[in-house]
Amino acid sequence: MFKIKLEGFPNYRPFEAAIRSACEVVEQWSELAQYITRPQTRKAMVEWFGDADNGEVWANVGRLDKVIRDTGRTVTFVNAVGKVIRVQYNPDNIAQAPSFLEKAPDLSEMEGVAAWVYPTDTRDGNRTGPVSSSTPLFHTGSGMRLYLGYQTVMSATIDHLELVQTIYHELSHKVIGTNDHEYGRDESKSLIPDGRAIKNADNYGYFLLSVGS
Repeated sequence: MFKIKLEGFPNYRPFEAAIRSACEVVEQWSELAQYITRPQTRKAMVEWFGDADNGEVWANVGRLDKVIRDTGRTVTFVNAVGKVIRVQYNPDNIAQAPSFLEKAPDLSEMEGVAAWVYPTDTRDGNRTGPVSSSTPLFHTGSGMRLYLGYQTVMSATIDHLELVQTIYHELSHKVIGTNDHEYGRDESKSLIPDGRAIKNADNYGYFLLSVGS
């Protein structure tokens, strides 16, 4: 599994153990997600992507697993309470460069945010050509940073499965360039008919939970 680094978490909050435990589950269930003939995995594929034999989804899940198992990679979990997102992304094309918001959100507006990541315009750090819809943003650098927001850090209790889902959701942004078309179980399933489920981060997060349940 990748190395875990925490940044900005007070010592009195039990986040290191919770994050490490959640990451271990992500690794275990990611391995289960590789078995194309496993009934539960196929059921999860149908539930969240509409097709158990979609090659693009299988490729994405495989690339996520490769990153998760990379012992030379470091994933940094940042305490983002008090931070705001100052950029805006095009939900229909992750390859479009983000633009700065004219007005940054108030801290109160960030209280419902569980986590986020910042994109980069290169797949491997060495791209020289332009970014386009055919060259989506892939966050495969070794220094990946996942920002945990108010909803996660300040929760009265740490929801283990929610943390597992959040980590895989955010890793899907980093590794396979997913978007945030919709959040939530029913909302994510509504994306299956038009194919957007394949590029929606929550579909991957809930898929992993279904694989492991």
